[in-house]
Formats: sequence, structure tokens, C-alpha cells
Amino acid sequence: MLNRRSAIASGVLAGAAVFMEPLRGAGVAAAAPRTGGGPALPTIPAVRDVTTGRAAWRPTAATRIVVAPGAAGRLRGEARTLAAELVGEGHLDRQPRIVVTSSNPRPADIALGIGPVRGTSSPDAYDIVVRSGPAITGHSPAGVYYGTRTLLQVLRQQRTFSGRITDWPSYAQRGLMVDVGRKYFTVDWLKDRIRELGWLKLNVLQLHLSDSLGFRIESESHPEVTTRPALSKAQVRELLALAEQHHVTIVPEIDSPGHMVSILQAHPELQLVRKDGTRDPGNLDYSKPRARRLMRDLLTEYAELFPGQWFHLGGDEYFGYPWDSNKITGENAPQLLEYAREQVGPEATLLDGFTSYMNELIGVLAGKGKRAKVWNDHLVPGQGLVELDRRAEVEVWIRWNEDEPSVEDYVRAGYRVVNRHGDYLYFILAPDQQHETGPKSAQGIYDLWTPRTFMRKPTEDMVLADGAPMAGSLVSVWCDNPDFQTQQQVSEAVRPWLRAFGQQMWGSPKPTADYAGFLPLIEAVGDAPHGG
Repeated sequence: MLNRRSAIASGVLAGAAVFMEPLRGAGVAAAAPRTGGGPALPTIPAVRDVTTGRAAWRPTAATRIVVAPGAAGRLRGEARTLAAELVGEGHLDRQPRIVVTSSNPRPADIALGIGPVRGTSSPDAYDIVVRSGPAITGHSPAGVYYGTRTLLQVLRQQRTFSGRITDWPSYAQRGLMVDVGRKYFTVDWLKDRIRELGWLKLNVLQLHLSDSLGFRIESESHPEVTTRPALSKAQVRELLALAEQHHVTIVPEIDSPGHMVSILQAHPELQLVRKDGTRDPGNLDYSKPRARRLMRDLLTEYAELFPGQWFHLGGDEYFGYPWDSNKITGENAPQLLEYAREQVGPEATLLDGFTSYMNELIGVLAGKGKRAKVWNDHLVPGQGLVELDRRAEVEVWIRWNEDEPSVEDYVRAGYRVVNRHGDYLYFILAPDQQHETGPKSAQGIYDLWTPRTFMRKPTEDMVLADGAPMAGSLVSVWCDNPDFQTQQQVSEAVRPWLRAFGQQMWGSPKPTADYAGFLPLIEAVGDAPHGG
């Protein structure tokens, strides 16, 4: 079956002790101010604003992590993670003490705090200033955590740290989607991706939990739909705990009403049956109350498991491609048109029924305190009698032709949008789907794509105006051919993609003019520490 991924193939450690004590008064080595000749700091992503300094600080046996009393409760996790990583990175032989005090830090100390960051209101903003030791201040714990990423990346390469940094991202959502429905990835592999995302200041991991080849999560409400091997709920809770530590939000996706072969194998009575008797094994007949009840059960179950605010409902590729001669229509699936008219009125269209179905699911999630995300395939603002609930966020991956809505149409209609560009950002496990240059390559992401470059066919891409609101973007790992690469090969191949993407999404000036110059920095920054 042709699908989206091939159709567009043109391209904390608890061991760190916490003490309450007054601070006393560790040497600081002298260093000349840094001059030009490349990035001011060798980090990915590059920092936004750097002022060089004369005093070069390095960790010593006397180093402690100091937290002000007012921030101690909020920064305990960040302090513990950093303490473990300083040992894991070889800077210290044992974990430094974490000290909660209002006294001034000593010269060897690292101070963590919550407070204002000049020039921005981003909750992910941070400021690092070295007067004696480094003081990392963030608008939030996430900002402090990102400051520790910068500190560790610099120390890994230069062994010392100096100057002042003020830094923040341009976009709120920056992340990775993994198709765990069609290919099983171990929990340890997923944990490594969480650490990697945090290292690169990316903050979303979407788990595409269901697709036609598998439903890869334990279900208590409908155990019959689970495909083995699958993530247990205990493993999911492990992932959630690690994700919280590294300020990564995990977004679950249960895709419907299409891509449902694995679920509907256990419920063939809920498959869409055409007027001529033909069964669509992957399409849910959402006109049936039992079909909608099944989806309400699953959404309710997993909305209670995943604590983040977002839940992805899918909604892609149900009716067929524009060129498909066997698309779902009101004639060959009259029950769907009848459902639309029952829900909306006698003038309703097939898409009104689809939107009514999606709005029902959005309401289920809203009742659990969640906001929905949906793919843009069948959303046409301004047409029909029903519009998608604007509590949902539209993830724009494709525009098949000029007659379909563009990202600008969604923005004008009042929807929050996320860029899921179906060429540049689609890492696909299939032959001839990963390239060295151009779309579907790390080089393409760094040199050619921008966060506001959205996909448009058949003409060139379109760029969303700077003033138009945009929530963010994600790289997607689609497992069209699950056995094409091992999970280790996937992590190695997607590694440069995430680094190029992380730079672009942070929005700071690029550290090198082109991707060729960026490659040495990828190796210098390296992989995420495993101490935390």
C-alpha cells in the first residue's frame, strides 16, 4: 500500500548529597579574551550572544553546585543531573556536593538559579556569567538545564569556561518523532534518544505508537490490539521519568481513522466496508458507535499515562491520494456520508463527517486536560459546515497541489501550526530515501531548509512570513521498511540530521557557513553524556 512516507520519496541520579550550609571563600586560571576566527563557543546549537572574559574557570575537587534556597525545590533535578555528568565526563573524580544557601558561591562553584534573562521572555532562556565560577540563571528549570548543556559541551572541548552567554531558542517545539508502531525500538534505545535530544536542546519526542504494522504499547482497556514486542507501561514510565529529567516532552500518537490494520485485525467488524463489499483493512468505519467507542477507550487510557499537554490523533491519508482512482467517496462508502448528515445536517459533506469524528476525539482529550495535534491531510478551513476545533494544532507535512490549503491558510484560519516538511524532515527506512545532499539529508537541513520552509507540491516550497505564528518543527523517523536498518544503524544515520536540525531550530547564527564546515563541530561536540 502506498503511503505518505514513500509517496513523497522524491527526496537523576539520586546519589548526589544535598547540604544546607553557609558558603565560605579555589583558584581561577587566567586566560586572554577570545578573539575571532570561527564560532565563539564550540556548541550545538551555537549560542546566541557571547561576551568573552579574562578569567577561565574549570572544575576542581573543591567544586560544588550551589542553589539559592528559593530555587532549591525547582532545580534539585538539574543539580543532580549536572553533578553526575561532571563525573561521567571525567571533570571530577566524585560527585560534587549540592549546597542550598543564600551566601555567595566560592570561586570553584557552579551556581544555579531562577531569574530574568535579558532580551527575551522565552521560558527556555538562560544566562551564564563567569565572575569567579559560572552562575547559570534560567527563566525556568529548562533554561537552567540548557545552560548546563552549553557548559558541558564547552568543557568537553576546551576544559575551561569563561565569559558571559545569553541564549534562547526561536521556537517552542523542537524535536523528533519515532515510528515505533512499525518497528520495535528497545526502551534503552529510546532512552538514548531522550538524552540526545536534551544534549542538543531539543525538547519533544513524539512516539508514533500505532500504524498498520503494529500497535506497540501495552493496553489494559483493549489488550487484544497490542502487537508484541511492545512497550510496557512500566517502561513508558521509565521513559517519562528520564524525559522529565532532560526536559523532553513525550507526545503519544494513536493514528486514526487510517493506518489501523494492526488494531482492526482484532476488530474486523469495525473495518470500513465499501458499498461493493470490499474491505479496507486499515480504515476504521467511524460511522459505527463501537468504532468511536474503541478510540475513546484508547485515548482515555493513554491520556492518563502520558502527562504532557499534547496528544497526536493522526488523521492522515484516510480518503486516498489526489491521483488515487479508488479514493473513499460518498458513493462507495455511503455510510460515512450518512454519518456526516446525521451529525451536521442534510447538506454535510464527507469531510464534515471526518471533521466531526476528529472533533469528538479532540473533546475526549480536552476532558483529560490535553490538546490535540493532527496531520493536515483532510483539513480545509473555510469550506464545509464543520471546522476542526481550534484547540487542535495542525502539523503541516504536505500540500499535494495548489487547490489544497497552504500553511498560510491554516494560520489565517487561526490554527497553531508545526512544520513537518515531508521531504527535508522525513528520515525514511526504505531504499533511496536517505541522501548525502538535498532533501532528506543533514546537508539539506543545514544548507537549504529553514524552520519556516514548508512543503508545497508541485511547485517550489513556500516560506511562512516571519511575523506569522509558528509553534515549531520535528524531524520524523518513518519505518516504511522496518528491517531496512537496525536500530543502531538508525541512530547513527539520523545523528547528523538531529544536529543540523537542532542548530536550525534554536535560531542562533550558524557557527559555520555551510554543512561541510559544520561536520567537524558535530564530532567535537560528540554524543550526550551518560552520567545523568
